[in-house]
Amino acid sequence: MSELLPEQLSADIAGNSDGLTDDEKSFIEESMNELRLAFTSLTGIRLGVAILGSARCRPGDPLYEETLLATRQISTAFIEAGVTDFAFITGGGPCVMSAALESALAPARRVGLNIKLPSEQAPNEFQEISVNFSKFMGLRKYAFAKYAKAFIFMSGGYGTLDELYEILCLMQTGLIPEAPIYLIGEMWNQVHELNLDLARRGYIAADDLKLYRVVTYGSKFAEELVQRVLAPATEFEKSEVAPAQTLFTA
Repeated sequence: MSELLPEQLSADIAGNSDGLTDDEKSFIEESMNELRLAFTSLTGIRLGVAILGSARCRPGDPLYEETLLATRQISTAFIEAGVTDFAFITGGGPCVMSAALESALAPARRVGLNIKLPSEQAPNEFQEISVNFSKFMGLRKYAFAKYAKAFIFMSGGYGTLDELYEILCLMQTGLIPEAPIYLIGEMWNQVHELNLDLARRGYIAADDLKLYRVVTYGSKFAEELVQRVLAPATEFEKSEVAPAQTLFTA
């Protein structure tokens, strides 16, 4: 991903600010401050796994329990592979975001990319590293895309779908490197059917369906994720990944 550091952007704005409104200047300054905070807080994250999904469940609900299990399985797979510098990156809020950090096994780092919303978003208690974005959802997405080496999508609503399709589009267009994407849960079968229809109509390429996997739970899914994260791209090509509709079971 092409990057422009806040200091470079600040210098550019200082020399080219004529004609900008006060609102535009304020937007740029606030954006730079949030980018600087994100870079400073996350610079040590090397093997990040983003876990995204609904903010609308409670401890004990099936989705919460499913997220606890998935994160625990991924943690175990990293540990059994001898990896100690991995992290889980979430949106920092309730439900999936809380469960993912609650069940992360040491020595995993627990990251929350929080954002202020009118409802739903309250920072959870399990964050080790907390980055607070005030209102710029795009900068929060940038942080996910920059620091995650794999993406797990649990069931969710508009926000989860938005995050999935943005990541898929960025990978499809080559704006970020391809990385493992796993969609966990029955609802993703319907999303995959939609994507199959898009491919049939020619709106996406058939190979674009290989950017993600629809999976269920089990050690095979977690072990493959870790293998793909650790292996150089030349050693694990897309041709080695089964079609998206293939399910792993326990």
